[in-house]
Amino acid sequence: MIVEYLWRLDARHGAEPAAVLEKMRELAARAERVGNTENVIAARTSAAICLHRLGRLEEAREELLSAEADLPQFLDFSEVAVHLYRELARVAHDSGDPDLQARAAAMLHGSNWPFSS
Repeated sequence: MIVEYLWRLDARHGAEPAAVLEKMRELAARAERVGNTENVIAARTSAAICLHRLGRLEEAREELLSAEADLPQFLDFSEVAVHLYRELARVAHDSGDPDLQARAAAMLHGSNWPFSS
């Protein structure tokens, strides 16, 4: 979805990651209220990107692991899951967790999503 790309761009390159973080948390809460699981996961992944940029690696890791735990089975190999695992691999690398990095990479490698490489 185009909106998810815009969220990730804003999270990764926006001038104010703390402000974008709050926006992503609000969007995740709104998506949760209406039952849009894909947007919940996408907003939480974007929030984790902001936390990563702010140097809050443990919080970013927890956000991603929590989002992963909430990932419905039908979304396991969706585009939002691919972005979640890419960011989880980055956070794991930057926080020095090779086991988590390998697990995230394995999830990406096993994905059948056409744009996962």
